[in-house]
Amino acid sequence: MSRVLIFGSTRGVGLELARFLFEAGAKVGTLVRADSDISQIETLGVDIYVGDAFSQDDVNDTFQRFKPDIVVSTLGGRDVKGRRVDSTGNINVIRGAQKSGAKRLILVTSLGCGESYSFMSERAKEAFGEALLAKTKAEDYLRSTDLNWSIIRPGGLRNGESTRGGALWEVADLHGYIYRKDVAELVVKILDNPASFRRVLVALDATDLRTALDPQPKAWCTL
Repeated sequence: MSRVLIFGSTRGVGLELARFLFEAGAKVGTLVRADSDISQIETLGVDIYVGDAFSQDDVNDTFQRFKPDIVVSTLGGRDVKGRRVDSTGNINVIRGAQKSGAKRLILVTSLGCGESYSFMSERAKEAFGEALLAKTKAEDYLRSTDLNWSIIRPGGLRNGESTRGGALWEVADLHGYIYRKDVAELVVKILDNPASFRRVLVALDATDLRTALDPQPKAWCTL
């Protein structure tokens, strides 16, 4: 099984991904801040490295010590200083992968990034625009590299048990929600799948799909 390095593993999609990989017998590593709550992640046998994604040196050191085959970043939000990790942190991860020689990187961002921004409502742009534009900077940087990358853009994220309705589409004009567990399982499904390389995929619950397109597009991948 591959060695998978996760950035953003202490909560949300990253934590759910670590659980799936632990159950699958993968070797998992992660970078966490010194003030992070690691009570859940440390029960999963994860190799934990303390540092800050805002520090390129910390990120590079984590790559050097863990030596991953595959990298997944779900980084997002602000740190205690109010800095957004969505762009700087993710770009540091991408650069770390390039320097280390890791070839496979999956970046989990959000619906509304990149070309899908134009399909967002004005209300959504006002609420989430800053984060979406920051995440888009990281996407653009990743797309300019020669890594075997995939970008996953989930819709609105929900907690709770999986509906098994999660799916991936290669279409920008889609809206809806998805459970965090389903996003994590979809990441596992494409983890080392060459067909997913250099693709931007939208993650939504098929039972909650909303689109102006007619007929509705066929999913690229389902659970």
